[in-house]
Amino acid sequence: MYNSDKRILHLITVLIFQKKVSSIREFCLKVEILEPTISKIKKGQAHFTAAHIERICKAFNVNANWIFGAENKVFNTPKSIEITEV
Repeated sequence: MYNSDKRILHLITVLIFQKKVSSIREFCLKVEILEPTISKIKKGQAHFTAAHIERICKAFNVNANWIFGAENKVFNTPKSIEITEV
């Protein structure tokens, strides 16, 4: 599994914890990803695409550099949480 896949899967947990989405289903609806795709990514049979990542960043103001491990700030906000390891 790609590191970016791991980070996005962790991001879904963070978004649920922060109540920005209520479930994986709601996350999928907001970013136009089919739920079975998430299952395939978890199994290592698929990966998040550039289009998926672009929609995730736009929908939730996520820092794309965090997804790719270049920065620790998860969101593009001054008070963003920082996550170094996933």
